[in-house]
Amino acid sequence: MFYIYRKIKKMDFKKMSTLELILFISVLSSGFIITSDWFLIKNNDQGYQIEFPKEPSVSVQTVNTKAGPVDMHINMLDLSKKDEDSNMIYLSSFAQYPDSLVHSDRKEQLSGFFKETLDGLVSSIDGKIISKKDVKIDSYPGKEVKINFQDGMAVIRIRVYLVQNKVYMLQVITKTEKDSNESISKFMNSFSLIGA
Repeated sequence: MFYIYRKIKKMDFKKMSTLELILFISVLSSGFIITSDWFLIKNNDQGYQIEFPKEPSVSVQTVNTKAGPVDMHINMLDLSKKDEDSNMIYLSSFAQYPDSLVHSDRKEQLSGFFKETLDGLVSSIDGKIISKKDVKIDSYPGKEVKINFQDGMAVIRIRVYLVQNKVYMLQVITKTEKDSNESISKFMNSFSLIGA
């Protein structure tokens, strides 16, 4: 906080435009202080954008499905070896499935799709669902779950959205005692569709 006040003392208000000065005063009076910028990923080909605390690593994994192999595009930020963030892992993934396998317009498929997807995730990590709720992105369906992981040592928050035949998944892994931190919401809520 003292650092901010030292910066303010050094500012030359005479050189600021009226608009800059108004914005500066409104930020100070509102109590919002920007401590750092998050890293924005904007992927026009995959139709989404999302913010990470820092630049994530990027990889592609092939997943076998009933309709054949599908590429899963993954952005992952691993902070588990550092104690600089409230969370250990931030992850977003994108996969485009064949229309014949799944589509958000086929309402009768939705509950089965989300159940199969989330049950598969839970069993693959030997976890237990703590809570589950419906979410939406624009008009497209989604689910959010909290999973107890490693016998209560950690919590995984997952959101899955089905947008036509595209599946977007967001995950944050955090220690159980830090489960309600603001960075989880900031990450999840920074996700948006572009060009959908």
